[in-house]
Amino acid sequence: SIWWTKYIVDPRTKDPTTWEGKLFRKRFRLPYPVFEHIVEVMRHDNEEYDWEALDATKDPGRVAPLELKVLSALRILGRAE
Repeated sequence: SIWWTKYIVDPRTKDPTTWEGKLFRKRFRLPYPVFEHIVEVMRHDNEEYDWEALDATKDPGRVAPLELKVLSALRILGRAE
């Protein structure tokens, strides 16, 4: 997906001083390191799930990756409408 490429794969997004990092913060209302922490907490708190088996990047068409689900929720919450 475009979000996966733009926000997860692109290393410039992880640096809050780059244009991409600033865009990430503007769109999702938090810096990338906080997003990474949220994803890690969710993975740790839900250890009973087999995240590798649920990873859509390994088997397209199954389940969206946790990172995209978190980004989607943050985008909706960040719109403040």
